[in-house]
Amino acid sequence: MSMADNTQAQASELKKLLALGKARGYLTYAEINDHLSSDVGTEQIEDIVSMINDMGINVYDNPPDADELLLSEDNVTEEAVEDAAAVLSAVDTEGRTTDPVRMYMREMGTVELLSREGEIIIAKRIEAGQLMVLNTLLDFPTTVERIFERHASAVAGDYKFPNLIAGLTDSGEADPAPAAAAAAAAAAAKAGKNPTIIPKPAPKKDDEEEDTGPDWEHIGGILTESEKLYRTYTKELAKKTPSEKLLNSKQLAFKEEISKLRFSPKLIDELAQLLRVHVGEIRAQEQVIMRCCIDTAKMPRKEFISRFPGNETDESWAEKEARRRQPYCEKLKGQVEEIQRA
Repeated sequence: MSMADNTQAQASELKKLLALGKARGYLTYAEINDHLSSDVGTEQIEDIVSMINDMGINVYDNPPDADELLLSEDNVTEEAVEDAAAVLSAVDTEGRTTDPVRMYMREMGTVELLSREGEIIIAKRIEAGQLMVLNTLLDFPTTVERIFERHASAVAGDYKFPNLIAGLTDSGEADPAPAAAAAAAAAAAKAGKNPTIIPKPAPKKDDEEEDTGPDWEHIGGILTESEKLYRTYTKELAKKTPSEKLLNSKQLAFKEEISKLRFSPKLIDELAQLLRVHVGEIRAQEQVIMRCCIDTAKMPRKEFISRFPGNETDESWAEKEARRRQPYCEKLKGQVEEIQRA
């Protein structure tokens, strides 16, 4: 007999048992045990008995007397019998229920709740992942230019700042220099040096609400400075013989400045989609090159895989390969222009 047939037969037997309990008004523990697997644990039996009691069927160690039965109410419906039989039949051979709800409730108690330390660890991992994503996006010129385009649109009023920036990172908070200067002045005054008058902040009116929103002027300044740093980086990159040391330092300065900002999820999704589109276009052109070399010129696949990576941007790669003394080189000469177009 298959497992499905066995489960159906068990449900049928349990339905008969519950129907008997409905008709008599009671069941005994012995009758229930006879219809359950011998591996069912004590806790599971208690749950089953509790469910049968909830149906209005009392469970006894021994059959009750007639007077006691007269006091019990017969309010068990056919629907309740059907539901209970389905749940009771969902007990596997190892005595553990396979009913999804009961399985969830059972497993929920075995999983330890997340502690404060655990929350902090997860939050740090999420932040690290977000920084990795941002770092990748900042390596791609098109996505960087899109950030500056969105900033210009926001300044012009054509794009909402909250759609661009979600806030500041810890390193991007407003300059604390005024507060530090006030503290230094207070210390100097206490020591009798330069008795500077320290202005007290104006008291807030009762109806004046504290502005806890983002400082868009400060954020705009970070974006403007980031664009200046990026332009100096691209200017160095455009040189005929750029200095690698200067390139690295300028790119690092740009990334450190712009990383003070937390970009909105909407913008991150937009930038990621932009990157996916360009990667897809690159992959399509790589497929064209691969077909020219492998399918048309008959270059062995292993040869292509070993020689092409690292030369994706070298327009002279196909010409160099065609000059090699290999059986496929003559045919490859006819594919050089197509490969260079790709």
